[in-house]
Amino acid sequence: MFQPSHFQKMAKHLGIDSLSYEKEYNGFMAKLKNFHESKGTPFRRLPWLGGQYLDLYLLYRKVTTAGGWLKITEEKRWRDIAEVFNLPPTCTNAAFALRQHYSRYLESFERINFFGKMQRMCCQLGGLIHPLEEAYSQHMYPQ
Repeated sequence: MFQPSHFQKMAKHLGIDSLSYEKEYNGFMAKLKNFHESKGTPFRRLPWLGGQYLDLYLLYRKVTTAGGWLKITEEKRWRDIAEVFNLPPTCTNAAFALRQHYSRYLESFERINFFGKMQRMCCQLGGLIHPLEEAYSQHMYPQ
């Protein structure tokens, strides 16, 4: 779906080479699609934003690196995340649209795959869970 030039540009945002990015992207998308199919919420194509397909892998990595959906939302940092995607200036609702797409495609995946891992690690190490992560876990839906 994406051209090789896309992987080159997006890889720079993560500081890795384009072949590694493409491999990680493909693995992530397979895992994400399987996750949605298992939840009964399959998707057949990528979301479209600003005249281009939205790279869900880059969106997920940027949001989780910055602390996750809840933190980005509470700190009103969706506009910062949107800057990474080089959306045209005519896409005036970019921050809102990114947040909506993240909620639709990635938020539940994040709760299980990002925060779930962090909580398991904290418990195994006998550590405390960060207050934001604890608040997030209170809003988890039953499996």
